[in-house]
Amino acid sequence: MKNILYSPKNPPSDDEMFFAHMTAAGDMGGDILIFPENIHTPYDELLCGADILDPNDVDYVLGSLYDFSTVTGCAAVFSSVDASGFPYAVFVNAFAADGDTYSKIYIKHDKTDKLCAYDLDDYNQCRGEIFEPIVYRGFRLGLMLGGDVLMAKLFEEYAKGGAEYIVHPTVNLPEIKTPPMPVVSCGHEGKVGVYFANGEGKVQKINDELYETVVTKKTL
Repeated sequence: MKNILYSPKNPPSDDEMFFAHMTAAGDMGGDILIFPENIHTPYDELLCGADILDPNDVDYVLGSLYDFSTVTGCAAVFSSVDASGFPYAVFVNAFAADGDTYSKIYIKHDKTDKLCAYDLDDYNQCRGEIFEPIVYRGFRLGLMLGGDVLMAKLFEEYAKGGAEYIVHPTVNLPEIKTPPMPVVSCGHEGKVGVYFANGEGKVQKINDELYETVVTKKTL
């Protein structure tokens, strides 16, 4: 699985520059394009203005991001804070087939000054849905945000569904030494990393915006 991490030292000054970067990412033949939390994209207003507990808002967000996925040729992971204050990540894959996952929303668990997943009234009822792994090209992967990757019980929840590795878009890269399963982490300003139980994995710098890491069944 080729993960393309978007972590520019100098964020794009306009949407045209952003999409030029995305064209380059698509040309690399990536499987998943990962954006860190709070990085500027043309979808900021869409993502932060949505109520992720409202199915109509979710459908509208997914429709726009499917278009992005179609144009770039990659599945994608975006992050934001919704209109109510829930930090969340969303995965979209316009090319899902043969049992692959089209979309998934994950709500952050790490306590912040905003809401988190534990504030959901029906958290226990929807926990299974939150931790259902994404199925993509023979892999099963999960999403986490921020300090969630330091919470062993969240890995345990994903492990119940057979997740093999975690995609982790974040603001600041926490120190991860021995995660219970591999973590592909993407932060701001070139702060990227891949972490296995036995140490760090390989990340290749493509240019000042893009990095690449490949997760295979052998490495898992």
